[in-house]
Parts: sequence; structure tokens; C-alpha cells
Amino acid sequence: YRTLGARLLGEWQVCRLEGEGLARLAGENG
Repeated sequence: YRTLGARLLGEWQVCRLEGEGLARLAGENG
């Protein structure tokens, strides 16, 4: 369960970072 939780948490952090990056690019390009 620990590894599964860490995996989900890691994926969530990556998705969040990617989302923020896309938002920044969209803001700069927009």
C-alpha cells in the first residue's frame, strides 16, 4: 500500500507540475 500511495502521489505531483507548465506557456503565448 505504501508503494501504491507513493506512486499515485508521484503521478499527481507530475500532473500538477505539467498542468502549471502548460498554464504558464498558455499565458505567455496568449
